[in-house]
Amino acid sequence: MKIREGFVSNSSSSSFLIFGAILDDDIIEKLKKNNYYDEDCGIYELVEELISKQKLNLSFHVPYGDTYYLGRSWSDVKDNQTGKEFKEDVKKQIEQILGESVELGTYEEAWRDG
Repeated sequence: MKIREGFVSNSSSSSFLIFGAILDDDIIEKLKKNNYYDEDCGIYELVEELISKQKLNLSFHVPYGDTYYLGRSWSDVKDNQTGKEFKEDVKKQIEQILGESVELGTYEEAWRDG
């Protein structure tokens, strides 16, 4: 039997580790209602546009269709920033997009295609 160790070129994988929020269907519907929403573009494009327009340091992840994550990578913590300061900044930025407070936490996802 032959075992391959190393990169396999016909598969791909992705992952993320963020501090942020899971956006449920109610929040997604409010975002659509409160902002110009084009069905042809989709929710990903809407949230990315809101992030860009407000110059926020957030990322939006939709790993498998119906779960939406909004937050910031833990790798973005600055050297002179405490964990508490990082979390407060993320919370403030998420509230700018959502207009309300949501439950925040650390979320990690990984998936493989192929």
